[in-house]
Amino acid sequence: MSSTNAFTRRGFLTASAGAAGAIGLSPLLAACGNSAGKGGASTKAGIQAVLPTFKPLTGGVTPDIPSVAGANGAITNPGFLKYPTNLVKTVTGKVGSGGTYNAVAPSWRPIPPAGNASRTCA
Repeated sequence: MSSTNAFTRRGFLTASAGAAGAIGLSPLLAACGNSAGKGGASTKAGIQAVLPTFKPLTGGVTPDIPSVAGANGAITNPGFLKYPTNLVKTVTGKVGSGGTYNAVAPSWRPIPPAGNASRTCA
């Protein structure tokens, strides 16, 4: 038994009506909450507290074509003429926790076969 997730006009209209209803009711639902919760980060300090700190790569591979700085802070990406032979290990432990992962990404290519929809990582 196979199921298809065809995108139809009726499905789009139903989803749009549901989204519009949720947006319309959000002020009413927000009034039901209390102000004791932390909420989201809406200040510069709050956003900086939740974002990871940038750490530059040290001891990485040297590109064959270095970056070039341009006008107004523009910079080109470094280039490689061949795949590096000495790879840098950036993760020391097991990657991920296993389980099933689903993802959605925009694509303007033909839709892949149904058996290619999700993968299980071990």
